Amino acid sequence: QNLYFSIVMAVGDEFIARCLSRLPGLFGIFVSDKDGCIICKAYTDELKDSCVDSTLLADLTLSSEQASKLMLGANKYVCSLYKNMQMIHFSQDAPLFVTMVAAPGANIGSMLQLQETLQAQLQPIKSAVLDTLQSAAESEMNQ
Repeated sequence: QNLYFSIVMAVGDEFIARCLSRLPGLFGIFVSDKDGCIICKAYTDELKDSCVDSTLLADLTLSSEQASKLMLGANKYVCSLYKNMQMIHFSQDAPLFVTMVAAPGANIGSMLQLQETLQAQLQPIKSAVLDTLQSAAESEMNQ
């Protein structure tokens, strides 16, 4: 099962790298679990790996979950604009969360459309993560 998981993740990295090159100004795409553990990623030289870490991704997921408690329905994404970048954190396909980091002037609408493509293509990774979580829960119950 670990080999299968590794192969699925490698395919995910390749797919995300291709998506990254499709949008001008897009610096990075990160796929993580709810705890911020990065499953797949691709980024350009403009984005340093240390900028996005598991703590930031976990905090974005927590913020999205809290925003969903405003009685307005489930939160689909959180968009944060900064001086040097913008981030969109998508939470609509749990247990996977996608975070895109882009230049301040990048087209947010294009990133939202890209998420729709990502969501369909990440289905094998979502299945692998769910299988791994289920196996871990079963082995924990058997101990």
